[in-house]
Amino acid sequence: MIQINLKLINVFLVAAEQRSFTRAAEITNRSPSAVSMQIKEIEAQIGMALFLRTQQGVVLTPEGQILYDTAHNAIGTVEIGLERLGRIAAARNGNIRLACAPTLAATRLPDILVDFKKRFPNSAVSVIEVSPRASVKFLKDQMVEFYVGPELPDQTDILFEAVAEDPLVAFIPQNFDPGHPVLALKDLCDTPVIMLDKQTAIRSLTEEILAGEAQALNVQYEVHTAQTALALATGGLGIAILPGIAVPTVPPDGMRIVRIDHPRARRWLGIMTLKGSAPHRYSETLMDMVRLDLKRYYKAQ
Repeated sequence: MIQINLKLINVFLVAAEQRSFTRAAEITNRSPSAVSMQIKEIEAQIGMALFLRTQQGVVLTPEGQILYDTAHNAIGTVEIGLERLGRIAAARNGNIRLACAPTLAATRLPDILVDFKKRFPNSAVSVIEVSPRASVKFLKDQMVEFYVGPELPDQTDILFEAVAEDPLVAFIPQNFDPGHPVLALKDLCDTPVIMLDKQTAIRSLTEEILAGEAQALNVQYEVHTAQTALALATGGLGIAILPGIAVPTVPPDGMRIVRIDHPRARRWLGIMTLKGSAPHRYSETLMDMVRLDLKRYYKAQ
């Protein structure tokens, strides 16, 4: 395989575009004789002439035109890549960009960010609140450095680090409380149920469990956020099925939190990153704080 120094390729491109070794020498800060010698070096490595020398200057041979077209396109692609990396580096300078699942953004993330700001008062953190599936595009486009939320299976370009297991729970008002220490989903079939909408991972998990048991819930309220589900359940309108992370550690008076009894009634929470990415050094610290907070939170439950 022929291996040619990129600096020589650059000299060749300038000479081809200027049609003159003299003008190429001026642009590249070389002497005309040095440019001529470097072109001869490329021609010797390839084994064919790249230029025709004339009294008016130089013109590309057919073989030289092939090299010019290929090298010009390749250099253009490299320049686009370097420009993109420059924008990414500028955006990261002093800033951390992360995406977070809504339930975590409303519960654990605020305390984590407060502690982080105390440690690094000059830091700036940008947060985008999105679903796990939507986060994939943000990661691939490098709009965020990492995502905090539930696992999203079957992602070939994404790495998921499991940190803590989050149970599926029922948030039960007193008027619908059967008094059991744990509940199966089938126990709620005749009760008004409040659930998150079908775009959420927790709704998909719940319906998969129900399908396996050939059961269906009486869903009276379908909402977009866990906060709305909590408010409706607190008002006595039904039992809310939610991820454990979404419910308050200490429930309000007249409310009870009960785990759903099923082997699959749980999901992993953790950190998603793009394969091969190199996080900002502050991002590594913030990810460590996320890991520590989630582990402590679930250990205390």
